[in-house]
Amino acid sequence: LVLIFRIMVLLFDREYPVVMAPNSYGLALRERTRWNVEHSDATIIFKNGDITGGSRLTSEIAFGLFKPWMLVDITAGAYPAMDAVVRFLDKIRPRVLNVAGSRKCDRVVVREILRWAWELMED
Repeated sequence: LVLIFRIMVLLFDREYPVVMAPNSYGLALRERTRWNVEHSDATIIFKNGDITGGSRLTSEIAFGLFKPWMLVDITAGAYPAMDAVVRFLDKIRPRVLNVAGSRKCDRVVVREILRWAWELMED
């Protein structure tokens, strides 16, 4: 499982394979978002409120490209969201996962969810 991160690159240590879009900082938001969705097998969008901006754009692009995606509300913390994430990943079995979300999301919670899901996917 390889992760493509848009805004949460710093969530993982170097032990996890993280890929950024080529020249991602030179691309406009729409182009970078589309590249990330196109080059992944599935997308998870983390939110802690309304879905707006880049997160909304990511969901619209994934929907338009018929790519599997899920919206994960982390306002209740990591554990309630973990089960849904694991079920989604188990069903889709992506080799490349696009991870997106609001900068307002609690990075510790997102990291916990992804680490747990990562470990289960490696088994």
